[in-house]
This record gives sequence, structure tokens and C-alpha cells, in this order.
Amino acid sequence: MRDTGKVGRRGPGRPANIWGGLIVLGLILVLAAACGGGGSDNGSPTPQVTGAASPVASPGAATAAPCQMLVEAKTYRYVSKITLDSPETTETPSDDLPLPSATLTRPFTGPFLFQYDVEAAIVAPDRFAYTITYSGGPPYRVIVIGQQTWAETDGSWQATQPMSIGYQAIPICEAILPELDLSQAEPEREEIDGEKTLHYSFARNASPEGVAKVFGPNSDMDVLINTLDVDLWLSDDGDELVRLEFQGKGLYSDSRPLIVHVVLDVRDINDKDIKVEAPI
Repeated sequence: MRDTGKVGRRGPGRPANIWGGLIVLGLILVLAAACGGGGSDNGSPTPQVTGAASPVASPGAATAAPCQMLVEAKTYRYVSKITLDSPETTETPSDDLPLPSATLTRPFTGPFLFQYDVEAAIVAPDRFAYTITYSGGPPYRVIVIGQQTWAETDGSWQATQPMSIGYQAIPICEAILPELDLSQAEPEREEIDGEKTLHYSFARNASPEGVAKVFGPNSDMDVLINTLDVDLWLSDDGDELVRLEFQGKGLYSDSRPLIVHVVLDVRDINDKDIKVEAPI
């Protein structure tokens, strides 16, 4: 593994309905905080990681090394983009999709599309800056330094209670990478923003545990989606995570599809220029 002091690259039961899954993800806390409320359930001084997990033993456990690099990194940046899509359909269930296993108790009409983006700068051990955008709304910014949390609303920073920030880089990495067996995929060499990478692809990777860790146990995503198409980009020496992308699809019992798409980009590992300062 590369010296982690080196500056990094490129200087992110059954459910009642899909909204129950969103609550599990911590999105409701973000919305509440934007309106002046919000906070974690346990009073922790730093954002709580939704779906936090440790690497588990599996044939691909060696792929946990890039996740461990993030755990040990002094600084890094990441961008995570999450899309939950449930378009209307008149199609009947297909053999290549999971069998319907959940029922909407509050059916929604028309197409459903929810997008949640997080752009973050991390300075270990306790400095975090987040910019959160959901479903095309205005960006919402949060800064955490030790025991203090600030949120920006309408261009003004205010001290606030600790809150949950979903879809952080390390939990996503730890949920998906240890389930992958790199020996089962032949990588292709690609460049991402000038970075030489090894691109691995895994079609219909069985990832029930990974889905639960990312989206929350007993969420619609956990119940309906049992496999993921995963693409993984590692640095050319295999030490660093550059990009992780995965997509899964499932069906509700009324044949309405649920599609999830997640993209995580990591950059600037151990970049000394990354700073997180108090906004006020």
C-alpha cells in the first residue's frame, strides 16, 4: 500500500412505503434541520453515519483495503450521488427482476424521483464540511468541528444541534467493497480526470447485506433489491478508491419498479490543503 502521507489524487419485516425508506436514510433529519430543527437521537457531537458498518469476511475481503485507507486518512474529499426512481409502468413483471415482495400502503401517483447529493471535505479526526442538495433544491451546508455544528440557511450560518448525514464515503465503501471478489473480474485500464485507474465490473452481484447497510434494514430498497450491478475504479496500484458506482432494481407487488443508483467519487486523499474552519 502507498504511504498514506502522500497527497492523494485529483487535487462521495417490510416497509410501509418508500418514504419509510427515506426516513431510515436520515433525510428527514436534514429537512428538519433546514427548517430550524433536527438533531441526532443520541446527542452525538458529530454527524452520525447512516448504515455504518465494518468490513465482513468474504472471498473479496481484500478489497476492504481501500476502505481502510479512508479510515486512516488525515484528509480527503468525496462526492456521493444517490437517486431513487420509481417510474410508472404498465408492464407485467419480468423474469429477470426480483419477485414482488412489498406492498405500498400509501401509493403515490405519477413518477417518483428523489435525488440526494453530498459533497464533503474531511479533516480527521473531527472536522467535516458538507454541502447537501436534494431533488434539485437549494444547497444546504453543514460544518462540524468537534462538539460544535453549524448550518447555513438563507445565506446565514447558525449554530445547531448535531444531525445525521447520510451516505458518507466510508460506510458506502465498507458496505460494498468487501463483498466483491476482484479475482472474478478482469480490470480495464481507464483514466478518470487524468487519474490512471483499474476498472472492475460486477454484473448482478448478490449484495443483500450491502443494500441493507447502505439504505437501511427493512427499507423498501432492502426488501426489494437483492442484486447490484457494481462498477469499481481503483488507483492503478489498487490501494485507493477512486470511484464506486452501483445500481439495483426491484418490483413492488403492483409491478411498479424501484431503481436505485449510487455514485461515490473520492479524491485528494491526505491533501494538506484541505481545511475545515468555523464559519462564524
